[in-house]
Amino acid sequence: MQQSLRRHAHLALVHTSIEHS
Repeated sequence: MQQSLRRHAHLALVHTSIEHS
C-alpha cells in the first residue's frame, strides 16, 4: 500500500513539474 502512495506522490510531482514548465 505504501508503494502505491509513493508512486502517486511521484506522479503528482511530475504533473506539477510539467504544469510549472
